[in-house]
Amino acid sequence: MTAEQLRSILEEVIHDPKFQPRDGTTFCNLAVQAVCNAFDIYDFDGMMANEMVDALEKNMLKGWRPCGGEKASEHALIGGLAIAGKRGGDHGHVAVVWPGSMDYSPNYGKMVPMLANVGEKNGIISMSWAFASKRGEPGYWKYQEA
Repeated sequence: MTAEQLRSILEEVIHDPKFQPRDGTTFCNLAVQAVCNAFDIYDFDGMMANEMVDALEKNMLKGWRPCGGEKASEHALIGGLAIAGKRGGDHGHVAVVWPGSMDYSPNYGKMVPMLANVGEKNGIISMSWAFASKRGEPGYWKYQEA
């Protein structure tokens, strides 16, 4: 997949009416699942965000490798799939890394990836807007076929 193809998939997902927040419910897990399915990856189907992060953190899924934000962004820029995720209470948060330039975050004091975010706000946003700095930086994982 190319970066342009990935951008097209991500744009489609973040604007899809079924992933728009409503009645206090958000759909980050379903959006990430939809993007993964476009890559023929079905590892996360049926999982909530916390379950997805647990599976990634425990290296339970073939092909997923931990990486930092810069490596995740570089991977997305070549059309690769990378995810940011963080556990949180009953509901964590997950988002797909956007294939584009990184953004400087004053909250984190460094460059951070842009994300195709589905949650309280859907759109292409800085990681620092998707993940509050008071809860700490998310983990990042990139998919590479074994």
